[in-house]
Amino acid sequence: MTQTDYITTTDGAKIAYRVLNKASSAIPAILVAGISSVKEDWGAFAEELAKHRPVIIFDNRGIGFSTLSPPLPPSRTPPPVTILQLATDTFSLLEYLHYTTFHLLGMSLGGMISLQLSLLLRGRDDFRCASLTLLCTTAKAPRRNPFAMLYFQLGEWLRLGKFDDRRKGEFEEELWGLLFSPAWYREKRGTEEGKKIMERYRSGNRPYEIIMQQFMATSSFDVTDQLHLISIPTLVVHAAGDRILPFEGGEVIAEGVKGAKFHPLSQDIGHMMMDMDNGETATAVSSFLSTADFPKAKL
Repeated sequence: MTQTDYITTTDGAKIAYRVLNKASSAIPAILVAGISSVKEDWGAFAEELAKHRPVIIFDNRGIGFSTLSPPLPPSRTPPPVTILQLATDTFSLLEYLHYTTFHLLGMSLGGMISLQLSLLLRGRDDFRCASLTLLCTTAKAPRRNPFAMLYFQLGEWLRLGKFDDRRKGEFEEELWGLLFSPAWYREKRGTEEGKKIMERYRSGNRPYEIIMQQFMATSSFDVTDQLHLISIPTLVVHAAGDRILPFEGGEVIAEGVKGAKFHPLSQDIGHMMMDMDNGETATAVSSFLSTADFPKAKL
């Protein structure tokens, strides 16, 4: 297994990362994870992309092996997670690794972070984002769908100190039902394959307080009116069966970013697309990155 290394950000957070196929001279791809996800969740998808280039996987601050920054006096708690800060962390990692040309790929929350970073990089000539890939994400997070309401309930339980084992089980059961398509969940939930996938998402350091901060960071995110400013090759992949971030969100991005390619997945595939699509997303992304290795458009 590739070694886990660390960088320390300017505000004192530690970011844990791995570089797969580091020896390759191809343009690297950095993968930005979603809510509650850790770098190991990329699994076979990252390994497939790494057959052709270096691939950077990392834990967002406060989750997995990454840490939050220290408190800023007089506060006794670390500053809350924000999308702007997470985008800055992603850039800090690229800067540390001296990857000045790179492919940027984000999933769910990671897609929002990637959108934010791609906009922050506009006008810089010392770093070049060769392409942007956005998986099951949105330019503006919905506030009243079942996923949002579930997380608002989580926040209330955490605030009142009532998130006990029973409520944790209820929360996870409802969340699994939203993350996967109904057909897949009915068929797989009791199988060894389904149990293995769900156990993988339970493993690792995933503090619910940080997960809640990640969710709250999305609540004010809205770059819809800035999509037209993105002028790099862009691929948007979204599943019609996504019940976390609706399919229409992917369509809005594809329509808003000039020249973006849209790869829809079927109704039988939900938010956790890579567990359900039999490699379709990996194949589409790998092909796109190959064609974007020498892009004509720049930020």
